Parts: sequence; structure tokens; C-alpha cells
Amino acid sequence: MVEIEFINPIEENDNQLFSRELETNHNVWFHGTSEESALLIIKIGFHPAKTLQSSSFARTSSPCIGFACDKRTNGGRGAILAVRFDSVPMSGIRQNGDALYLDNHAIQPEIVAYCFIPETFIFR
Repeated sequence: MVEIEFINPIEENDNQLFSRELETNHNVWFHGTSEESALLIIKIGFHPAKTLQSSSFARTSSPCIGFACDKRTNGGRGAILAVRFDSVPMSGIRQNGDALYLDNHAIQPEIVAYCFIPETFIFR
């Protein structure tokens, strides 16, 4: 697992934060959250809040940026995790277009990279 340095997502890089290799890999998906939640996920895996039944992922990092920025708390950073699933779809994992839902949390993807979004970054 590697930390990726934050780059300003702009049109020239398709508003994506990770390498083209990760962004185009069909087994790699992205999850946006707060820094605190990302560190917990890295430590113990994906386990949604009691109000949620699944963990959600996007095909590329760009849709996760706004979500990660919205999850920043008390001046903290947002985070996007790049994860690899061995096989999609499979029992316990639903795919709906460019969205993926992990329903069975006994299944845990491999976290391959992550990027923290600075508290000063303004998402537009």
C-alpha cells in the first residue's frame, strides 16, 4: 500500500488523483471518506456505519473527490482509497454501472493506495 501525493484534479488529468494504471484497472475501485475513517479502514477493513448496509466504490477517483471533501471534519483532510477486488461481480458484491457495493464485509478488498485531500482544497 502506498500513499499518493495529492495533485490538483484538473481537466487535463480527467479530474483523477491516481496513476492512469490504477484509474483504468478493471479490478481497482475507489472509496472517498474522511481521513479518520480512512485510517480506521486501513487498520481494520471496511465495515459500514450501522445506518448503512454496504460500502460503496466508484470506477475512478474523480466522483469520490466531492464525497471525501464533504466528509472532512474539524479542519481535517478527506481521503480516497484505491482498492483491488479479485473478482467483480461475485456473491456479496453488486455492480451497478460505474458503482460497486460491498454487501458482504467478510470479503475485504486489498487497499493498494490512498491519497489525502488537504483541508485547504476547495471542491468545485
